[in-house]
Amino acid sequence: MFQWAFIGAGAIARKVAGEIAANGHSVAAVYSRTPARAEEFAQKCGARVCGSLEELLRSGADAAYIATPHASHYPYLMACIGAGTPVLCEKAFTVQAERALGFARQRGVFVMEGMWTRFLPVIRAVQNCIAAGEIGQIQSVQVEFSTGFSSSHEGRPQRLFRAEDAGGALLDLGCYCVSFCRMLLGAPRSVDCRMKTEGGIDTEEAITLGYDNARCEIVSSFDRPHRVFAEIVGSKGKIELPEFNAPVEARVYAGERMRELSGERGYRFEFDAFREDVRAGKTENALMPVADTLSVMEILDECRRQNKFTYPAEIEGV
Repeated sequence: MFQWAFIGAGAIARKVAGEIAANGHSVAAVYSRTPARAEEFAQKCGARVCGSLEELLRSGADAAYIATPHASHYPYLMACIGAGTPVLCEKAFTVQAERALGFARQRGVFVMEGMWTRFLPVIRAVQNCIAAGEIGQIQSVQVEFSTGFSSSHEGRPQRLFRAEDAGGALLDLGCYCVSFCRMLLGAPRSVDCRMKTEGGIDTEEAITLGYDNARCEIVSSFDRPHRVFAEIVGSKGKIELPEFNAPVEARVYAGERMRELSGERGYRFEFDAFREDVRAGKTENALMPVADTLSVMEILDECRRQNKFTYPAEIEGV
């Protein structure tokens, strides 16, 4: 059994814990800044509640999982790395990615961003299809992740609308879009971003990533009606991915033919990959390498820079 120490006990932590428990993982310990939430979480998964982060990191777990709002990722990452604890950190990673990953490299600690999309069977099948030349050379990628959140905050996670939690569309939705393009096309030659802001957070981005022979057009938005979709256009065909961030299907058009790809979604795929790498003594994962995490955060930073948008000083500073 691979034992995890969970940092955070909110909705994502509860969902993950319930799923991975059936696949050779267990939550041994949990820490939350809200003790009542940690107690409730622990009762459901049989974990030990730790009163401090230091206690959690002394719990003897095999790895830590950071499932807190974006703004708190950096201090938790640094604490885990400093303790020599392998760590899986939810996306978006941290605006201090270079410092955190540099520290991990210095200490030889395994760190991975929790971009579960990259580990899903449909995404793997899409990558295999492209590698086999089925749609030819990629010429363009269109990606949209829109939620319609701005029409109503009721029932939405309030962290999304708080500047102090680094809320907004870019880190919550845009990270998926940019990571998707980075996975397919590598680091872009150019970045162009138009951003909308309101009440101290960003509510929408239109991003163009330029490459020598291709371009990626991205929309991440709280304002537009719900739409989560990606289209990859190649010289011989195209691939459509409904719900591209967590797809269970994709459609491949090559010539006159269309075929469907299908597969499950779930967190266990990334957690299993993490476990295998840690047990193998690796310091990074091949599907979600450190260079990609750093590149994605650099692109998101450039989007903010172009629009003179910053987070509160305590998030930006170290």
